[in-house]
Amino acid sequence: MLRSVLAQEALDPASTWMIGDRAADVTGGRANGLRTIGVRWGYGSDDALRDAEPGAGIGSMTELLDHVRAHA
Repeated sequence: MLRSVLAQEALDPASTWMIGDRAADVTGGRANGLRTIGVRWGYGSDDALRDAEPGAGIGSMTELLDHVRAHA
């Protein structure tokens, strides 16, 4: 699905973020060349998310916005 959206919207994977709360979000993002952020709220477990090794682990919406702004 990510690959399809990237192509349909003509997005550059290197400048696109995959932000999710599950390990599959991180692995899917990485498999498609996206920058990844794991958020520690939602349905995924912290341990599984950490084991997936996202580019960043974020604990709040404010922290997420600050991180994306700093790394845009």
